[in-house]
Amino acid sequence: MKSFTLHTEGLMCHNCEAKAESALLAVAGVVDAEADHETNTVQVSCEDDVAADTLSGAVEEAGYRVTSVEEA
Repeated sequence: MKSFTLHTEGLMCHNCEAKAESALLAVAGVVDAEADHETNTVQVSCEDDVAADTLSGAVEEAGYRVTSVEEA
């Protein structure tokens, strides 16, 4: 299991959080996603074979910009 912190731009409310979380949970291998609009971050837990680029792509397709990704 891997964990990532995605730093984003554009998360402005609880609805934005829900949209980003839903996009990530639709990715095969993602176990959990928790977005926080106050810190503009998303915490993601996923299987080892999920790439950071895949996670970033899902968030960006949902309409938010990913500025950096940290693996925990």
